[in-house]
Amino acid sequence: MYKESTINSIILNYTRLTATNINKMDVLMNVNEAARYLKIAPGTLKNKCYKNEVPHHKPAGQFYFYKSELDAWIRGETETKEDKE
Repeated sequence: MYKESTINSIILNYTRLTATNINKMDVLMNVNEAARYLKIAPGTLKNKCYKNEVPHHKPAGQFYFYKSELDAWIRGETETKEDKE
């Protein structure tokens, strides 16, 4: 039986390969990588995800982020839950 962390690692690697093949310019990041990129704490980023304040994807119960979506969010080009209210 595989550990959950091993399965999540396999999913992340597969998703990265798929994303790379679809769009060579985009990068898929996990919470720690995205938090480092945004220069915020991973816990802060997770809280923003729970509040739908930042674009994210959650396959297999883990948060993942496309760099292009984060860049658009930083530039204010994406609509968040706060924008809709």
